[in-house]
Amino acid sequence: MGLTVEGYAEAKKLPLNFLKKLGLKNASWRGTPVVVIPYGDASGEEACVRIRVSMDVNDKRRFVWETGSKPCLYGLWRLKKKKSGYVCLVEGESDCQTLWLHRFPALGLPGANGWKEDWARYFDSIARIYVAIEPDTGGEAVQRWLRNSRIRDRVRLIMLNPEKKDASALYLADPKNFPRAWKAAMKAATLWSKLEEQHEHRQQLTPTQANRLIRAADAAELFHAPDGEPFASVPVDQHKENWPIRSRQFRQWLLRNYYLETKSAPQNNAVQEALGLLESRANFEGDERPIFLRLAEDNGKIYLDLCNRIWEVIEVDAKGWRLLPQAPVPFRPAATVCKCHERIRLDAATGLADRRTATARALSDPSGAWRTGQCQEHNSSCPPRAGGSQHGAAAK
Repeated sequence: MGLTVEGYAEAKKLPLNFLKKLGLKNASWRGTPVVVIPYGDASGEEACVRIRVSMDVNDKRRFVWETGSKPCLYGLWRLKKKKSGYVCLVEGESDCQTLWLHRFPALGLPGANGWKEDWARYFDSIARIYVAIEPDTGGEAVQRWLRNSRIRDRVRLIMLNPEKKDASALYLADPKNFPRAWKAAMKAATLWSKLEEQHEHRQQLTPTQANRLIRAADAAELFHAPDGEPFASVPVDQHKENWPIRSRQFRQWLLRNYYLETKSAPQNNAVQEALGLLESRANFEGDERPIFLRLAEDNGKIYLDLCNRIWEVIEVDAKGWRLLPQAPVPFRPAATVCKCHERIRLDAATGLADRRTATARALSDPSGAWRTGQCQEHNSSCPPRAGGSQHGAAAK
């Protein structure tokens, strides 16, 4: 049980000293030997840490993030060192390490569904982006986010067969001839634009209502809570909203997107089929994320959900507090909102009140209004959040 750098090096046929130079080291996690894999940012500073617990592909917990880590692309610190006009975007650390060993520039996704569009800026000066598409649900997830990314027009897709599904597997099958095999895969790569044309053509030939609904959900970021409840983070105006996939609000958001495309309404069985698939994607492809109600703590800062229509939050730290247009941590929708939250919002926005006093007043309320909706000041449940059905996506 557990894993060491030596065992990892042997399993991946990578030189031990090479891996140690990349910062991999042995550690203990919950009494189990593990491999620590540091992620550096573009300047070379450590940005986050991933822990590999085992080599068993069937172990759902073979990877964990160090507490407080905010995932980024693996290998950012190497971009400035190697300027070759192209980069390979692969899934995971071992694929990157294999490519680096053979002098191919590469960056690693922290999970097939883990892309964040903000990362597109790292590719601004790169003319060709080779994206490895694995022949599984992970590969499908990569193609879904690519469809909405601004890097897509420079992307060429590397398609490998199931027996040699990624760079590491291709290397392990024939280490000596790996450089030649990878170059051949790059040469045979398909332009994203060509693949997208073929995909759209197939969709036009067989445009089922369920397929259209699933495509309408491409803009949503799917994930699941620790208890397994599937969620979708959906863009609404200038902010994002987090809704359970089976909620009325997410359904309305999905139906709105469908209507904008088709000017029609889908049958209920098509909606249920689409929601079922989206739930599965959230549970089996999406990240597991803690989701908070009213109050959250992250990296030494406290966040208070104002429960208003535009999903603003108050951020509190040792320096004071401030109004944020979007929470850096996911909040689940609260059914009710206390009027004191709007008062806090006005205090933060205008500076009309003593911030420390107002913050302490809200956070020390023994009734726990931010969690329950029961306000001690009003001695009752406060009004529904933004008029209930008029909130965010449902109002669109």
